[in-house]
Amino acid sequence: MAWDPYKKKFKSRKYRFAPEDNFKLDKIRGLDDRDGKEEKQRQMLNVWTVMIVSVALLVLALIIPKIAETVIVRRHTDALVDLHNARMTMTKNSMETGIADNTIFVIERGGRYYMFWYKQGAAILGKKGEGYSAKYADLVEISDPGQYILPVNVAEGKSLEYPFLEEPIQEKDGKIKLLDGLEVLSGMELAVYAADEDTGNEIASNVKLYSLKKAQ
Repeated sequence: MAWDPYKKKFKSRKYRFAPEDNFKLDKIRGLDDRDGKEEKQRQMLNVWTVMIVSVALLVLALIIPKIAETVIVRRHTDALVDLHNARMTMTKNSMETGIADNTIFVIERGGRYYMFWYKQGAAILGKKGEGYSAKYADLVEISDPGQYILPVNVAEGKSLEYPFLEEPIQEKDGKIKLLDGLEVLSGMELAVYAADEDTGNEIASNVKLYSLKKAQ
């Protein structure tokens, strides 16, 4: 009896292998291509995410210092404007005597405290980065006294941030108290500036005036 190959029984491939194990069947279905595309998309998304975050951090690193510097400069400039206005008010209301030497101005701006000292003939103050301006003549900033001896200075062995984070000079019940770490010039003492009523009412509330006098 001749062998008839058409009568031989064969099991279908799908019954011999699970569909997920049959790479040829996956190829036919296109599953391997789809998985590959999805993996590439995930990788590309991760790459773009990392790039965007990196660029954002770089931009912030460049912008934040500029913003901080702008705030600092603006704050200092505003303090100088307040100083000028107070000085003009004092000069206007006391034309005969003018502003006495050793008058100290403490000005608050943006939660920071600046300290200026009036000394006739002193070097000219200028806005930071803008050179000098004649309207700030006869004034010395405590942070840059030049050739002058400071009436109020940081005590030896102490360290303070300037502009001050706290009010450097305070008056309570007629007594003057200095911020811890500051000291007045030896043989001298501070007193509240004796401004007349008109001057006191016209000067901004963020400006405080003090006089340096010989200790009693």
